[in-house]
Amino acid sequence: MVKTLSLFQEEKVQLVDVAIPYPVEDPFTYELPTELQADLQAGCRVRIPFKNRIITGYAVGLESRRPVNHAKKVLEILDEQPVLTDHQLRLAKWISQYYFSSWGEAISNLVPNYIKKKNKIQRSKSASLDPPSAFAKHVKVTQLNEEQTQALKRIKALIDQDQFAEVFLFGVTGGGKSELYIRAIEEVLARGKSAICLVPEIALTEQLKYFFIQHFHAELEILHSKLTDRQRYDAWEKIKRGEKRVVLGARSAVFAPALNLGLIIMDEEQEGSYKQDQTPRYHAREAARWRAQDLKIPFLMGTATPSLESMHRISLGEIERLTLSKRVDGRSMPEVKIIDLKQAQDAVKKTVIISTALQAAMEHALKTKGGILIMLNRRGFSTHIRCASCHLTFYCPHCAVALTFHQNEQELLCHYCNYRLPIPHACPKCSHALLKFSGVGTEKVES
Repeated sequence: MVKTLSLFQEEKVQLVDVAIPYPVEDPFTYELPTELQADLQAGCRVRIPFKNRIITGYAVGLESRRPVNHAKKVLEILDEQPVLTDHQLRLAKWISQYYFSSWGEAISNLVPNYIKKKNKIQRSKSASLDPPSAFAKHVKVTQLNEEQTQALKRIKALIDQDQFAEVFLFGVTGGGKSELYIRAIEEVLARGKSAICLVPEIALTEQLKYFFIQHFHAELEILHSKLTDRQRYDAWEKIKRGEKRVVLGARSAVFAPALNLGLIIMDEEQEGSYKQDQTPRYHAREAARWRAQDLKIPFLMGTATPSLESMHRISLGEIERLTLSKRVDGRSMPEVKIIDLKQAQDAVKKTVIISTALQAAMEHALKTKGGILIMLNRRGFSTHIRCASCHLTFYCPHCAVALTFHQNEQELLCHYCNYRLPIPHACPKCSHALLKFSGVGTEKVES
């Protein structure tokens, strides 16, 4: 119920700190009227006058000791119960200090858009997953290999210690990291706690998604970008009430208000999608680490290709490393060969696009009815065009990058701004007719 200030009641001065969701140096101090003092809790939203308008802020301190003259008054308390816990308020405070934003802006990361848009929240239940019969059938029990068994034993020990621990699960592709995630979460649930598992993007991890659904359907909440504001708020409420104790989601799921959180997992920790590059900025890995430290719980990261930061911290002993060096099905790792094209060019005295070894391997694959995948990170035919006489290079006038020649369109193209230039018949500077095309693109490989 919304409590409104009465102008005719005697007031006892109480000052409170309010975080403002704008790029300002907050919190701001406001006076809390007497009739509202019994209803306000830290983490509640309040309506306040700010400059020449009325806005919504977040009460972050109930006994402000900041010196202030002629404090403006809080007009309304919008929530009967706090929308943020003390832990979440501390998390938002850390984000604001570490990433240089206001406390209120950082809080905006933690609060669903539905709450930010509404004054009065109508709580309701809504299903966010498919019926159990669609997925929760025939869960296959996987036999762990020796490395998995030892890694799980260590993870269990860290969960039992009830203290912060940072662990890196360094496992080859197909090494069984997902199975260890499942087993670790089951251990946490057995202790009456909840868990968060972060993935770079739900759409790119369908196998892990259905793996989780099979094991945790009744207690699983999946947070993804396709949820509407109302659906995301309903999911947020179920997590907060403890109805859903396993949270699977992308970057923003790190802020899920999991009840009695006992474990945070980050899969593919090296992925750049864990960074938010819009204000208020944050990195989900750093936020997850802070939450784990504050709550004194384990933080488990896993990947086959660690980031340089994590590898450095592992070398310093700041992160414990667990290794899965073998595939769970016993298959051998693919053979990788690096071929120096410079040596191949020196041998035949001409530019080499496909080496002799690669050509032989491709011919063998075709004879045995196998598939071939050639990957090249350059589009077009030639990536560099210059005059053979004066060496003028053709650049994009807007982006200052070399234009790429596309043979099919017979034009030069900027891959940044889509600037196009018809292929010139002569150098615009010296009128020389000979242009030199260099560099290799996908069109040249195809030809």
